[in-house]
Amino acid sequence: GRLQHVTSNGMSLTPEPGYTPPVSPAPTVLDERAPVANLTRNIVIQGADDSHWRNGFGAHVMVMGLQSRIVIDGVEMRRMGQAGVLGRYPMHWHLLSYANGALLGDAVGHSIKNSAIWQSANRCIVLHATNGVQVQNNICHDIAGHAYFLEDAVERRNVLEGNLALMIRSPAQGKALKVHETPVFQAGASGFWLTNPDNTVRGNLAGDAQGNGFWLAFPHKPTGPSANVAMLPDALPLGVFDDNVAHSNGQPGINLDWAVTDEAGRVATNTYVPTVDGKENVYTNQIRMAMRRNTVYKNGMHGLWNRVSQPDYAEWVSADNAGVHFAGAGDDGRIVRGLVVGRSLNHTSYPNGADPPAAFATYHSTYAMRDN
Repeated sequence: GRLQHVTSNGMSLTPEPGYTPPVSPAPTVLDERAPVANLTRNIVIQGADDSHWRNGFGAHVMVMGLQSRIVIDGVEMRRMGQAGVLGRYPMHWHLLSYANGALLGDAVGHSIKNSAIWQSANRCIVLHATNGVQVQNNICHDIAGHAYFLEDAVERRNVLEGNLALMIRSPAQGKALKVHETPVFQAGASGFWLTNPDNTVRGNLAGDAQGNGFWLAFPHKPTGPSANVAMLPDALPLGVFDDNVAHSNGQPGINLDWAVTDEAGRVATNTYVPTVDGKENVYTNQIRMAMRRNTVYKNGMHGLWNRVSQPDYAEWVSADNAGVHFAGAGDDGRIVRGLVVGRSLNHTSYPNGADPPAAFATYHSTYAMRDN
């Protein structure tokens, strides 16, 4: 792979000595090199390679009870998950932080790091009503359903950093647990399904997902067993969403819209309006939110799709996306110091039937687009 550099005469494989962008800080490099991952580890948890697995019945690991402490580092898991069976995921933290609507505490010290999960019939790493888990430097490859999954929209203070999600597909016919994991408009099995904004999501890569690379689906109220937790996910401040990469996904690379409306998993548009205290009085307590230095390229339907109030998108890189690179709706938004490349030196073609490319589009109010 080769880096592509901004020069005075356009993109080049050779950097131009002394080149500086018109306004700094701003990106001057487009990196479309392929991610490479090693799936093997010395410690292996695996399902049997038998007729049961060929029908979607694999192994699973389930963590329960806040008194537990689970540290996983350098483990390979394959032939994992059980298709169409609720709660049977390769790696699953289950209801550690909440019970009957009350907060029990964070899962301090829990982590999964440097591990590879591949060949899963039902999602990959699931945090269900659990706070404070460290999910770092892992690989989810060849996954049916969403890979990294926050289940009830109450999951907070988790760290998802340096992870890969590659080759994510919808579950087999009749095996999807939620409607949003099936191929519908701006939906489908996604690399990261993130339902609560109060998490650190940094330095991850989502590629070749049938749905979105990163789907930030913040609902108005929690769902599932956590439906009675007193929380408004779509009003909480954003934690961190920086330095992530989404490429070659079928739907938007990053989608900040389409939140769950019922237990079947149907979704509808929902504006994210963060407030200082997570409450709904947006006229007195609304705050801005920032997503910095993210990269979106070669996605099949827009680079970013968003529906949000007062967002700041600084120093993004967007290239070779079908449709609009920055698309959607918002008010008082800012897109600044970005690098937007319509057709890079690595461009070949757009998917059949894809919308023609365009750099910026918005509706339903105002965006400032400066120094891009």
